[in-house]
Amino acid sequence: MTSREPQAFGERAVATVEKGWTAVKFGVFGGSERETIKRTAEIMAAIRKAVGDKLDVGLELVERFTPRSAKCREPRRRAEPGRG
Repeated sequence: MTSREPQAFGERAVATVEKGWTAVKFGVFGGSERETIKRTAEIMAAIRKAVGDKLDVGLELVERFTPRSAKCREPRRRAEPGRG
């Protein structure tokens, strides 16, 4: 089974870049909206720390958020300082 910990996402991002890929897509599921937003920000931070801007990242959200939280830019602000 593949680990869903933020550090593991960073490690897989490095391996993905080494294979020549330029983009990935993932989803974070389970828990409350608040937990999902927090977890997504942690994973994005781990990916950016591991590979910087070498990899484009798509998020599979599948109707996970209410309209109010979907407008929230907090995950991006926390995961990518200076871009929010």
